[in-house]
Amino acid sequence: MAKPKKAFEETFRTAFAFLSSPVKFWRSGELKAKKIVLKLTFAKQLSYTKRAGFRTALPSLPFQIIQRLKGQSEGNFNLENEMAHHKR
Repeated sequence: MAKPKKAFEETFRTAFAFLSSPVKFWRSGELKAKKIVLKLTFAKQLSYTKRAGFRTALPSLPFQIIQRLKGQSEGNFNLENEMAHHKR
């Protein structure tokens, strides 16, 4: 059996740090990190139209569970309104 690259505790801490504040990872500025954040945060690729901009995105399963545990209404997903901004 192959030995894990990182200890379970370190992986666990990283996962929970991401779930608690994905915007911190987004702000790292690295394109690779931003692509990972998008894949882990949203269930599907973001939908964009020129007229309306980004559509409301469906969060990935971990964030859906967090929403329900927090008692937020279903379908209203918000990462502190800081995940992506449309610049004009």
